[in-house]
Amino acid sequence: MHRIPMPRLPFRAVRRAAATALLAALALGPAASGLAQEATGYLTPPAEIVDILDAPPTPQILVSPSRDTVALLARPAMPSIAEVSRPMLRLGGFRLNPRTNGPHRSGGVNRVTVKHLDDGAEHVFDAPRETSLGDFEYSPDGSQLLFTLTRYNGIEAWVMDVATGQPRPVSDASINAAWGNPCDWLDEGSTVLCRFKASARGAPPSPPEAPAGPNIQEHQGGAAPIRTFQDLLQNAHDEALFEYYFTSQVGTVDLATGRRTAIGRPGLYERVSASPNGEHLLTVEVERPYSWLVRAGSFPKDVTVRNRSGEIVASIARLPLADAVPIGGVPTGPRRFTWDPTRPATLVWVEAEDGGDPRAEVPHRDRVLAHAAPFDGEPA
Repeated sequence: MHRIPMPRLPFRAVRRAAATALLAALALGPAASGLAQEATGYLTPPAEIVDILDAPPTPQILVSPSRDTVALLARPAMPSIAEVSRPMLRLGGFRLNPRTNGPHRSGGVNRVTVKHLDDGAEHVFDAPRETSLGDFEYSPDGSQLLFTLTRYNGIEAWVMDVATGQPRPVSDASINAAWGNPCDWLDEGSTVLCRFKASARGAPPSPPEAPAGPNIQEHQGGAAPIRTFQDLLQNAHDEALFEYYFTSQVGTVDLATGRRTAIGRPGLYERVSASPNGEHLLTVEVERPYSWLVRAGSFPKDVTVRNRSGEIVASIARLPLADAVPIGGVPTGPRRFTWDPTRPATLVWVEAEDGGDPRAEVPHRDRVLAHAAPFDGEPA
């Protein structure tokens, strides 16, 4: 390879060229010299494009259990710049707004319309300015509609009387919606079960000024192909933040008096669900060790049935960390817990018959089991 010699400019010529470039930049003004310009705000496209993008989507429909009313849930077509600019924490596969202790992007419903099917009468509730609605659920008797209202600094639980359309709050901005839908009906329409932010939890953990040691991940050996996920835990500080924001206190709210009653101790309750008769609670509590490779839904869990005082009446399953589930497969052991809606207190779940591997050749993929109160003996 031959090198072509390049002429070296004398220092005087370099200095003269730099001075010429500076004078040219000053002559062209701030835009060419890199100086700040006056803010002009966002530019708006032609009205035809704005009309297309802002056209309201078709409302979501929620049918009451009594089949006599429907709730029409309307939302704007596009989120606002303010909404997408809110602070965000990425923890265990979730994107959390630390100000509200709920999802970074809220439900986004800005109007709920309850329509009576017999006479067509409607009751409309518009979300107050700078708020949004979400997590709608009819009471079992269809007389009330439960939902959340997200404000700038917190989430409240509200109910609407279906007959009159009158909405009212049933809690302050203390709802913990980090795991998702935070409230459930405990009975026909007089008591609500919610997850609240743990009281006296103090300020969130501050990041360390310097790492206390290296980030260490331990593997027990063996092949474990898994998908690549976003927003996972990355260090010990993330684990501390995860426990701070996702720990909740389960409690009930009496709609007649507004009285709140705590149930059990605070914990990482991924799910709390009341039986149809309101006498038992299914609790799914996340436990350590956490993983930095999978989302929080795959962390170890303790699945129990409790009474309304929070006492454990049945241990259903202790599920290990699900970090070796085949791609396209499911964890082994009990999963997809739900209450049988046709019985007072019968818990139903599914178990894999193929080891959770869809490539296995087996006669049946799953079996369905049921366990009825008082939860003694073996499930059927």
